Amino acid sequence: MNYALLFPGQGSQYIGMCSEQYQNNEDVRAIFDRASNVLEFDLWDMVSNGSLKVLTRSENAQPAIVAASYAMYVDFCKMNMKQPALAVGHSLGEISALICAGSISLEDGVRFVRKRGKLMDKVLENKIGFAGIVLDMEVEGLQVVLSKVNEKGYVAITGYNSAGQFMIGGVRELERVVDDEITDCGGQYVPHRMIPMKVNAPFHSLLMKEMQPELKELLDTMEFHAPQFPILSTVSGEIIDESTDIKSILLNQMIQPILWYQAIEKIQKKEFDAFIDVGPNKIMKNLVLENDKCKNVFAADAKEDRQEIENIMKQKGKV
Repeated sequence: MNYALLFPGQGSQYIGMCSEQYQNNEDVRAIFDRASNVLEFDLWDMVSNGSLKVLTRSENAQPAIVAASYAMYVDFCKMNMKQPALAVGHSLGEISALICAGSISLEDGVRFVRKRGKLMDKVLENKIGFAGIVLDMEVEGLQVVLSKVNEKGYVAITGYNSAGQFMIGGVRELERVVDDEITDCGGQYVPHRMIPMKVNAPFHSLLMKEMQPELKELLDTMEFHAPQFPILSTVSGEIIDESTDIKSILLNQMIQPILWYQAIEKIQKKEFDAFIDVGPNKIMKNLVLENDKCKNVFAADAKEDRQEIENIMKQKGKV
């Protein structure tokens, strides 16, 4: 079976995620144990018995999602022996993809996203800016609006989720101005409290530059390897291979927009038997389904989808 993997970002977490895999696969239990050793607290207890409010904090959500995504990948590999033809990750999901591809160890990855999450929580607490989603607008129209608003201060597209859905972020005092301008142009502005992350901070924008020195300090201690399967970066828009500076990608990830839609546009041109959302929830599946050219999109976290994947594998062959 020729397939591509999709790894979700922050906002996909939920209490009880990965429970079925944890109960049935000792390798999954070992992954959570390894992550807990790095974090110095019981990650599985937080994921299975904790509160959603605590889990949603970036410093907790990010290592939890990375561990759960890796665990689901390992569990999926038991069902399918062939490596993916390609992988793509949404923000945090790119780090999950790098771990699954052997470019970063689980321990280094968990350590990095824990630090990344703490810095993001700090930005939130300092009220550096705002975040939201724009719907029902084409990118050209949104760019015109933001160009006008930028005469008053910094606002930018921070993520391209689909042809009609964009994340934006900027200085806090301009949120109402942006909302009014988008509404006047026939679009819809959705504030942070109504989107999955529920975090009001301008991630993936130039306002995040203050995060870089501390991230670089940690990245300098990490080892990086060529991925065992291709990863299409949503930072650079290019394939990550043995010549790619992964450290640079991870350092710049928080100041550059997420090129998710551009990545999906590229991979839908390839002839994949399936696109598989490997991680908690099915947010990536739903985003990809907004592109009507993509067929056979499944979520590893949905039991009925796993059965469909097995059916395709029987038809196409596991190897």
